[in-house]
Order: sequence, then C-alpha cells, then structure tokens
Amino acid sequence: MEDGSILQSEDDEFDARWSTRTWWLIATVGLLRVFYLTVVPLDLVHDEAYYWDWSRHPAWGYYSKPPMVAWLIGLSTWWGDSTAFFVRLPAALLSTAGSFFTARLARCMYGSRAGLYAAALALLSPGNCVLSLVMTIDAPLMFAWSVALYGFWRILEQPRTLVPYTLCAAAVGFGSLSKQTMLGSLPLAFLFLAISEGDRHRLRDWRVWATAIAGISCIAPVLWWNQQHGWVTLVHTREHFAAEPVTLLRGFLRSLEFIAAQMLVISPVTWCAMAAFSIAAVRAGQGCDRRQRYLLCFSVLPWLAVAVLSLRQRVEANWPAPLYVAGFVLVAGAWENSAAGATPRWRRAALTCGLVFSLLTMLLPFLITGLGLRGSRFDAAVRMWGWQDLARCVDQRLQLLPQGRDTLLVSDRRRGVASELAFYLPHRPDVFVFQDSGTVTSQYDLWAGSLERYPERDALILTEHPELHPTLVSSFRRVNRLPDISIPIGGNRTHHYHAWHGQSLVSWPDPPTVKRRR
Repeated sequence: MEDGSILQSEDDEFDARWSTRTWWLIATVGLLRVFYLTVVPLDLVHDEAYYWDWSRHPAWGYYSKPPMVAWLIGLSTWWGDSTAFFVRLPAALLSTAGSFFTARLARCMYGSRAGLYAAALALLSPGNCVLSLVMTIDAPLMFAWSVALYGFWRILEQPRTLVPYTLCAAAVGFGSLSKQTMLGSLPLAFLFLAISEGDRHRLRDWRVWATAIAGISCIAPVLWWNQQHGWVTLVHTREHFAAEPVTLLRGFLRSLEFIAAQMLVISPVTWCAMAAFSIAAVRAGQGCDRRQRYLLCFSVLPWLAVAVLSLRQRVEANWPAPLYVAGFVLVAGAWENSAAGATPRWRRAALTCGLVFSLLTMLLPFLITGLGLRGSRFDAAVRMWGWQDLARCVDQRLQLLPQGRDTLLVSDRRRGVASELAFYLPHRPDVFVFQDSGTVTSQYDLWAGSLERYPERDALILTEHPELHPTLVSSFRRVNRLPDISIPIGGNRTHHYHAWHGQSLVSWPDPPTVKRRR
C-alpha cells in the first residue's frame, strides 16, 4: 500500500507540474497577444471594419453571417472605445482561450504532458496567430468548436454529470451564432456515436438529443431575422458553393494550392505530422482506439471532404480551420504514446517550425515597413495600409464643403471603402453604398432605405470608376466634380478615388432585391 501511495503521489506531482507549465504557456501567450495589439501598425482589414459597422446596428442577423461577431465587437468597444485595439481584443482573448480547451481535451485523453503539447501546437500555428490579430467570425467559431469538442468528450466520459451537457449546448449555440460552420459539429458527433461500438447506445440517450436541440435552438432568432429579410444569409452562403465547371488539371492545381495553404496555416512540419499520424490511425482499422476514432471524426474525415471540394472550386484557407483542433490533440496523443526516444526529434522540429512561422507572421508588418516593401508583391498585408490616411484626406475634403461634416458620404459598389471610412473618420458617420446590380450584395444594401431621412442634404461621393452612374447623378439636384483623392501605400499601389459633390438629395434608388446573383 505504501508503494502504491508513493506512485500515486508521484503521478499527481507529474500531472501538476505539466499542467502548471500548460497554464503558464497559455497565459503568457495571451498577454503577449494583447500587448501586440497595442503596437501593431496595421489598419483594420475590410471585414473588421465591416463587422464593427454591424455592431453599431444591433440585430439578430446580418447579410452574410450570424450576429455574434458584431455583438462581441459591440461589447468590447462599449467597454473600452471604438479603436482598433478594442475591435481586435475579443480575437486575442478567444483564440487564446480556445487553446485552453484544446489542452483540456488532450489532458483528459492522454495526460497532462499531452495537454501541453496540444496547447503549444495550437498557439504556435501561424493561423492561430492571425486569428488572434484579426477580429473576424473565425475567432469565436474556433473558440466554440474547441469548447464543444471538449464538452462532448466529457459527456461520453461522465454521462451522469450535468455540466458537460450544459457546456456543450452553450458552445454549439455560441458557435452557431458565430458562423454556420458550427452546425457541422453535430453530424460529426453523431457519426462518432454510430461508428463507436462502445458509445452507440448513446444514440438513444435523450440527454444527448436534448443537448443538440438546445444548441441548435439558439439560431431560431437568426432564422426569424432571415425570414424577414428574404433569407439573405442563406442565399449568400449558397453562392459560396456555386462553382464554375473546371478542367481536371485546373481542379488538381486548385487542390495542390489548397494543401499548400493548409501547410502554411499550421506550419509544414505540424501538417506533415498530423497527416502521418492520421494515416497510421486509419490504417490501423479495428486497432484504432476509441480516442483516435473520436479525433478522426472531427479532423481527417471532414478535412478530406473539404479537400475533395477544392477539386471543384476555390476553397478559402480558413474553411477547415476548426478541424485542426482535433488534429492537434491527435498529434499530441501520438507523441505521448510513442516509445521513449522515438519522436523527440520530430516533436522539436514541429514546435520549432511552428514557433519560427508564428514569429514571422507577427513580425511581418514591422519587417515589411522596415525593409521598404509596403505595397510590393511581397506585402501580404497590403489591404491593411492607408485607410487612416484616406480618412484624414476625406475629412479635410468634407470640411471644405458647405455642409461640412454634416455632408453625407456615399461610396459606389464596394463595402470595404465604406466601412473603413465609417470607422476611421473622426465623427464616425453612416456611410452609404450605391450599386446598380439590382441585388443585395452587402449589409449596406439592406440599410440603403435610411437615406430617406436626409432630404436636401449634400453628399461627398467617392467612386473607383471615372464616370458617375446616371442614376446617382439624377439623385441630386446638381453634381459637381471634385479633384481626385489618391493615397500612396507604397510601391506602385495607391488608394485612388474619383470625387463628386452632390447637392441637395432628391431621391434614392429603390433598395436592391434579395435574389441569387448570376
């Protein structure tokens, strides 16, 4: 008995030591990310400014996405201020918190040391670094996916405890309000229950079904909002999968491009390790244990489906991002279960490569500026320069007009310019978008009717096209051309816009209709 007590004490000490290292790693990286937000010189990317503009109009839904990203930005900027730091703060916090649940899942499956490995793999992936900097829908989705993955495993391990059911339902609800992709976690969960002989009986457990229903029910208000707006989000989502016919060679090249992008997202060595361990687990067949089956259902199997999709159409690099949560745990478990001395070299290579790629990702804005590469073909951050300068120039132009900052601001076609100006102009105006396609292409089209509140108001109109659309000309009593606005970014790139002064708004075209664009 005494020997057993000693061994138990040593095991507890071992677990506590590795767990402490894990929490310190996560906390340290989280603090560094928050500090990084205070010094990074990048302007908001279009999507960030666009979602910030959503946050000024709280709703149960928006043109292309559920409302969570706008709610989080609204909460952060209400608590702090409408600055780039507070717009991005939820991304840094959520992406770091997600790694905590990734570590918890690995710890539950393979032990505390595997928890540290999984957390390190997640934190040291370039994609995770980007998610901690840019506040888009992917940061809350990744967080929710990590929590749901951990919560569902705890349901399987502790079916008599209420907490994991509540945690899992809340995560599915939170994620579903963040991005439609979250709904895919439910069929994957039921797939695992169907193929895992020891867990198949849970398909008859009312608590599992109640958890799924509770999570899904969170999107009921979003569905109601969409019903009121012609199912615009569904139409937009459907267009992502409307692929044009491609040749076999073109599809093959697209698939190679997709794989290369994925290797950059999580670092090449980590991707190769994940692929190798996944293939080994699949080849084991019946020898694949329950934990591996669980992780494969949430990683390799859906990843292969996305890879097949890449043969048909262009797939964005972030689409399979949630699937790497289980992949990180799979690699960490393989490292922990390997014979002593069998994998340390590859483990060091994966972690070192991830660290180097992550550091390069975070240092990239400073390197681009320091090396004079802004605006060059090597500038991966080219879309995040010059918007503050453009806003200052537009503000100066507004103050020269008769109505000053009360002048309406109208952009043509592109939501990106409208959202950047709305954020960076000092008085934070509503910016309106004119487009003549006849169909809704952004949230600004759904807001277009509010221009009826401004009869007889002047407008500063910015367009990329050198000629003003006749419909826009007829919307004002008189339109005068102004000098163009050109903001150099670097290299040969500029933000260049043609400007007009529209005097006395007469009427605004009817809002576009919701229908599928062709």
